[in-house]
Amino acid sequence: MSLYLGGPAYAVSWIAAAVFIVRLAKGRAGVLNLIGAFLVGLGGVVFALAITAEVLPFAYAADPAVLAEPQGRALFEVLNDRLDWVIPAIIGSQLAIVVGMVLALVGALIARTMPRPVVVAALVYAVIFVVLPLAEFGRAVVIIDYLLQVSLVAAIGWYGLRAAADDRPVTA
Repeated sequence: MSLYLGGPAYAVSWIAAAVFIVRLAKGRAGVLNLIGAFLVGLGGVVFALAITAEVLPFAYAADPAVLAEPQGRALFEVLNDRLDWVIPAIIGSQLAIVVGMVLALVGALIARTMPRPVVVAALVYAVIFVVLPLAEFGRAVVIIDYLLQVSLVAAIGWYGLRAAADDRPVTA
């Protein structure tokens, strides 16, 4: 899934989020949005490439047209022992996305291109996302976490489109 769907979908999603973040840029606070958009876009592309690079050798090893089953299983064992090679890229890209989002949200808060309660809730979520090991709390928490991420990106997209269409700041 990461090879054909996950990697490309993450790349497109985070680049789209970066474009919407740029649309939130207004006034002096716009610099924060531009830096945030750059970090989100770059982090998203690196994350997409890292998870694709992680799974690509497994797809090769699992293909019976390429390797016989015993050789494929042996390659799986070797690959599982080497997963630590992609972990720095995955963690680094996720941190770039979070830092970019925090900068963008602070920029949106200052420029008033998003309602204050939405920005504050998103900033609190970003801190919780970084501080707590959410996967340790079970599948339901991970699903809720993912839905909150999607909601945050959708809110940024919505208010980014509104800010681009309307020069008036949001007052809330």
